[in-house]
Amino acid sequence: MNVDSLSRLYEKLFNMNKYFIYFISIVFLFSACTLGCEKEGQEEDEIFHVEVLGEGPDCGSLYLVKFFDDEEKVVGVTLNTNVFSPLYYAQNLKDEHKVSGLKLRITLGNQEKIESVACTSWGPAYDHIYIEDSEIESDQE
Repeated sequence: MNVDSLSRLYEKLFNMNKYFIYFISIVFLFSACTLGCEKEGQEEDEIFHVEVLGEGPDCGSLYLVKFFDDEEKVVGVTLNTNVFSPLYYAQNLKDEHKVSGLKLRITLGNQEKIESVACTSWGPAYDHIYIEDSEIESDQE
């Protein structure tokens, strides 16, 4: 190998190295941006007011609830928009609260805990919420 071919080889390696460094930098910046961003969520133990409407038409034993709170507040917690807002299927609703017409105060849990449920799709496709805790409104006790 002569000096000319060595210098061309070095130049090719340097150019490849430069692109590799660019690639690693882009991957690092992308990772830092996605991992560093936090989801905006609810405040600790934010209370919502709902009414139990009854068992839903096509998702097994899940009950429908109707929110009385501001729609933007509810959508901000549920992580998505609901075409049928303020109606939602309630996951993790206590058995003693599965009474039509019952008004509850609820706190919502991590909405990523929502389990997949086999629904028949005969009725409207209501979104689901995960209830962390619920208690009967004081005016109904």
